[in-house]
Amino acid sequence: MERTYADIEECPGECVNGALYEISENDLAALDIYEGYPEYYTRKEVMVTDNFGKYRKAWLKP
Repeated sequence: MERTYADIEECPGECVNGALYEISENDLAALDIYEGYPEYYTRKEVMVTDNFGKYRKAWLKP
């Protein structure tokens, strides 16, 4: 399957390096329009660990 975006797939025992961005609800709404949510992708709220070992809620595009 060819992908347009950098997706993340679940794989138990593995990790994904990336960046966390803090955005407002308005920013999220603007990104949804720009990226075609929910027609072109879905998102899922998950818990991630930052560089300091602190758990944070984050949106993923699975």
